[in-house]
Amino acid sequence: LLTCLSLAAHGEKLRIVTEPWAPYVYDDNGAMRGLDYETTVIVFHRLGVDVEWQFLPWKRCLAMLEQGHADGALDIFHSHDRDALLLYPSEPLSEVEFVLFYANERPYPAQTLDDL
Repeated sequence: LLTCLSLAAHGEKLRIVTEPWAPYVYDDNGAMRGLDYETTVIVFHRLGVDVEWQFLPWKRCLAMLEQGHADGALDIFHSHDRDALLLYPSEPLSEVEFVLFYANERPYPAQTLDDL
């Protein structure tokens, strides 16, 4: 937040990169959409912060953050490997739960992730 306000005070745009990940952030015929994108746009608008958004492949997003060519990434999972590079908010923008579904007619005998 302080970085955002500092950039706004200097009239600079905040550069945020992301990879399309529907329904959280995605391209809808040239327009950015998504639950997390739209929430973030509202917050930055209320703070008076101009944002430059860019869709990129995920590895390029990470490289731009590492090289200082981007100020932040939308929808990035916490990783201890990136703690030295990124500051994660204490409250997530959204939460995701991954689950595995299979057809009742073709059960898969997995009980743990290691079974997969």
